[in-house]
Amino acid sequence: MSYSLTLAICAFAAFFCLIDARHVQQQPSSDNNNSTVVSNSETDSGAATYYDPSMGACGILSMGDELVCAIPDALYDTKTIGGNP
Repeated sequence: MSYSLTLAICAFAAFFCLIDARHVQQQPSSDNNNSTVVSNSETDSGAATYYDPSMGACGILSMGDELVCAIPDALYDTKTIGGNP
Protein backbone atom coordinates (compact mmCIF):
# COMPACT_ATOMS: atom_id res chain seq x y z
CA MET A 1 0.00 0.00 0.00
CA SER A 2 1.48 3.36 -0.94
CA TYR A 3 2.06 6.19 1.51
CA SER A 4 -0.62 8.31 -0.20
CA LEU A 5 -3.22 5.57 0.08
CA THR A 6 -2.37 4.97 3.75
CA LEU A 7 -2.66 8.70 4.43
CA ALA A 8 -6.00 8.88 2.60
CA ILE A 9 -7.39 5.96 4.61
CA CYS A 10 -6.29 7.56 7.88
CA ALA A 11 -7.79 10.92 6.87
CA PHE A 12 -11.09 9.26 5.92
CA ALA A 13 -11.21 7.36 9.23
CA ALA A 14 -10.54 10.53 11.23
CA PHE A 15 -13.19 12.47 9.27
CA PHE A 16 -15.75 9.67 9.66
CA CYS A 17 -15.24 9.67 13.44
CA LEU A 18 -16.03 13.39 13.51
CA ILE A 19 -19.30 13.04 11.60
CA ASP A 20 -20.54 9.82 13.22
CA ALA A 21 -24.09 10.79 14.22
CA ARG A 22 -24.83 7.81 16.49
CA HIS A 23 -23.77 9.75 19.57
CA VAL A 24 -25.70 12.95 18.85
CA GLN A 25 -28.80 13.64 20.93
CA GLN A 26 -31.64 15.62 19.41
CA GLN A 27 -32.88 18.60 21.39
CA PRO A 28 -36.48 19.86 21.24
CA SER A 29 -37.02 22.89 19.07
CA SER A 30 -38.25 26.09 20.71
CA ASP A 31 -41.18 26.48 18.29
CA ASN A 32 -42.80 23.13 19.14
CA ASN A 33 -43.98 22.59 22.73
CA ASN A 34 -44.75 18.90 22.11
CA SER A 35 -41.15 17.98 21.29
CA THR A 36 -39.41 15.25 23.21
CA VAL A 37 -35.73 14.57 23.71
CA VAL A 38 -34.52 11.45 21.95
CA SER A 39 -31.73 9.63 23.74
CA ASN A 40 -29.53 6.72 22.84
CA SER A 41 -30.25 3.88 25.27
CA GLU A 42 -27.80 1.55 23.56
CA THR A 43 -24.74 0.65 25.63
CA ASP A 44 -21.37 0.30 23.92
CA SER A 45 -18.34 -1.46 25.30
CA GLY A 46 -14.72 -1.61 24.30
CA ALA A 47 -11.28 -0.25 25.02
CA ALA A 48 -10.16 3.34 24.66
CA THR A 49 -6.76 4.95 24.65
CA TYR A 50 -5.35 8.45 24.80
CA TYR A 51 -2.92 9.64 22.15
CA ASP A 52 -0.80 12.73 22.69
CA PRO A 53 1.13 13.52 19.51
CA SER A 54 4.59 14.99 19.76
CA MET A 55 7.67 14.11 17.70
CA GLY A 56 6.70 11.97 14.73
CA ALA A 57 8.79 9.39 12.90
CA CYS A 58 9.94 12.01 10.39
CA GLY A 59 11.08 14.43 13.11
CA ILE A 60 8.09 16.76 12.75
CA LEU A 61 6.54 18.09 15.98
CA SER A 62 2.74 17.69 16.03
CA MET A 63 0.41 19.43 18.48
CA GLY A 64 -2.80 18.21 20.13
CA ASP A 65 -5.03 20.48 18.00
CA GLU A 66 -3.80 18.93 14.73
CA LEU A 67 -5.43 15.97 12.98
CA VAL A 68 -2.87 13.20 13.42
CA CYS A 69 -3.39 9.59 12.45
CA ALA A 70 -1.60 6.97 14.55
CA ILE A 71 -0.97 3.55 13.03
CA PRO A 72 0.47 0.48 14.73
CA ASP A 73 4.20 -0.10 14.33
CA ALA A 74 3.53 -3.50 12.73
CA LEU A 75 1.78 -1.75 9.82
CA TYR A 76 4.20 1.18 9.71
CA ASP A 77 7.30 -1.04 9.60
CA THR A 78 6.00 -2.96 6.57
CA LYS A 79 5.69 0.27 4.55
CA THR A 80 9.11 1.81 5.21
CA ILE A 81 11.98 1.58 2.75
CA GLY A 82 14.91 -0.10 4.45
CA GLY A 83 13.53 0.77 7.90
CA ASN A 84 13.74 4.50 7.16
CA PRO A 85 10.53 6.53 7.28
